[in-house]
Amino acid sequence: MNLRYSRKFAASLRKLSIEDKVTTVHAVELFQENPFHNSLRNHALVGKMSGRRAIVADHDIRVIFTERGGYKDVTLLDVGTHSDVYRH
Repeated sequence: MNLRYSRKFAASLRKLSIEDKVTTVHAVELFQENPFHNSLRNHALVGKMSGRRAIVADHDIRVIFTERGGYKDVTLLDVGTHSDVYRH
């Protein structure tokens, strides 16, 4: 998996609490090993976010991403609470 981080993702990650940062990093590492691990609840988004996907890093922390080529190329777009990342 070729994993890229958008500037928005990096900026949003910096704003998280230490605990949420650690949880997010762990979730991304797990995602790299197995994008469909049950705990990540990988799912497609709909509506204005159609074409993007999300994983659950913690009960309220989501990571938004796009993928190409069967997860060969993945770009992490945003991270934050459910209400923060879905308000766009």
